[in-house]
Amino acid sequence: MKRHFLYPLLFIVLVLFSCKKNKEENKGPELGTCKPVPAKGSLSQASAAAPFVYKTADGWTITINLKNTIKIQHDTYPHYNLELWGIVSSGDLSGNHENLNGKHIKDRLTNKRSFILPGGTKITMHVKDLSYAVLTSVSIYDGAESHHINATCHTIEYSGTDATIAQQLDSRQADGETAAIEISDNGLLFVNIYNEDSPGNKITERVLLGELFKNNPTKVNDYFDDPRLSHT
Repeated sequence: MKRHFLYPLLFIVLVLFSCKKNKEENKGPELGTCKPVPAKGSLSQASAAAPFVYKTADGWTITINLKNTIKIQHDTYPHYNLELWGIVSSGDLSGNHENLNGKHIKDRLTNKRSFILPGGTKITMHVKDLSYAVLTSVSIYDGAESHHINATCHTIEYSGTDATIAQQLDSRQADGETAAIEISDNGLLFVNIYNEDSPGNKITERVLLGELFKNNPTKVNDYFDDPRLSHT
């Protein structure tokens, strides 16, 4: 009789333990702790003071220098480059200015900004309050890979190749003002495609920002009139 009584009790304990374990696993990595983790997958950092570098499978290189600029470049076409720059009084990067091949196209419109590359890699930048404030985080999502950099303490807080975690982190982070870099027959298009102020609530709006040309590498067409800037 005692043995029969223990079996259901053991079953209940196992179920409760399994539920607790699944809940912890579904929670995903804890961010905002400034606890460093090593770079994995396609993300690298030569030293603690060096920029973070991410290389995609289709030839794009993302260089994140939190004291200078974020650059998105293509290995085959050196004039295909997007630069996010701007330093605040603390000497840290705000990244609110957006240059296409050296031409200042516009400034960030909100405190959240994302860029989607032709192969689907997404870079998401958050600032605390205003669009001109210092960056608080930079995240990269690329298939099963996901990486989260705490820009306040210049620390990689998560870096991994787990597709489930990548989906969790991506789904709970708002993309904000989101642009795509598109390769066309003539060259490259830089275009806003949607806005996502809160996770899962996207408002689609296509706004052409700028264009580059294969047959004329120095030519940059600026299609966006930023009312805050007289030169755009």
